[in-house]
Amino acid sequence: MSTQPAQPTDAGERIVSMDALRGFAILGILLMNIPIYGGRNLVYPTTIAPRNIAVWIAATLLVSAKMRSILSMLFGAGIILLDGRAEQRGQSFAAFFYRRMGFMLLIGVLHLLFF
Repeated sequence: MSTQPAQPTDAGERIVSMDALRGFAILGILLMNIPIYGGRNLVYPTTIAPRNIAVWIAATLLVSAKMRSILSMLFGAGIILLDGRAEQRGQSFAAFFYRRMGFMLLIGVLHLLFF
């Protein structure tokens, strides 16, 4: 096993379709969060205007929770790819994985407590 730390992925090794799908999912999550940041909630339309009902139905059917699911699947696929690349290089993936998950847990707890 090599003690060399993990390095960022080279541009030639990146999977462009995964990056594009990840960006699409993040933009979808942003789309669903914009009304909440503005003090509105898309769970129920605020007025009965047909346009508001149509936007609410489209957002609920096409975006809500689907983008989080896509992002979660891409996160899992990214972990599998990282593990495979670490194995090819003869590096230990466990220490990197637990350090990364611990850092993400810390960010989540801080977000929960302060935001």
